[in-house]
Amino acid sequence: MGKKSASERLSKIRKVDWFKFVKYNFLTKQVKRSKGAYIIPFKGAVLEIAKSAELILNGTIHFGINQLKGAKAETYIRLADNSKWICEEEVLLFFGTFIDVHKDALLESKFFSANTGSVIVIGKHITLGHDVMMGRNIVIYDSDFHSIPGEDGRPINFSKDVVIEDHVWLTNNVTVLKGVTIGKDSLISAMTLIRKDVPRASLVAGVPGKVLKDNACWSREYIHEYEKQFWD
Repeated sequence: MGKKSASERLSKIRKVDWFKFVKYNFLTKQVKRSKGAYIIPFKGAVLEIAKSAELILNGTIHFGINQLKGAKAETYIRLADNSKWICEEEVLLFFGTFIDVHKDALLESKFFSANTGSVIVIGKHITLGHDVMMGRNIVIYDSDFHSIPGEDGRPINFSKDVVIEDHVWLTNNVTVLKGVTIGKDSLISAMTLIRKDVPRASLVAGVPGKVLKDNACWSREYIHEYEKQFWD
């Protein structure tokens, strides 16, 4: 067991882009790190950060993990002018994800993970709580980004904050639109569109999403481990 763990650690070390590790952690002034917090960029990880932006690291960002051998899929983090990401806890970004913080916008996060194909676009302010788990192809927006004029010609579709509270699972192919709060302990089913607030501990499904159950429960533990015990 010990040899396997050492082998796994060595394999992970080999996948890290060490040139970018040094660049992002020690040569990029916009990245402000607490002791022990790092950006760990795997192959294909790309960080683009404007000179006036800030990435505040109090937890480590694992950036582009689980890349297939020989694959060239890229993982992106982009912070535009005067934007900020306050990263309070560990972050796991699988290969092929994209976090895009627009001009003057703010992303605040605790521990969360985002699987392949997931996109988070911040036009104003998005907050991610502790233990938010995003499956494949999750899309989160807090803005329409282009204006819709009212009768007087002025825009009527301003950006609105998105808040995803602690211990929320967005399963796969879920879209979260602006102005939404998803309550703690909720589980959002596959192929769901969230455009209204979700109460705490809700199971939600559909387009648009509807609450199917008000005492949802879920765990990060891998189901295959339970299946193995069952069949054994």
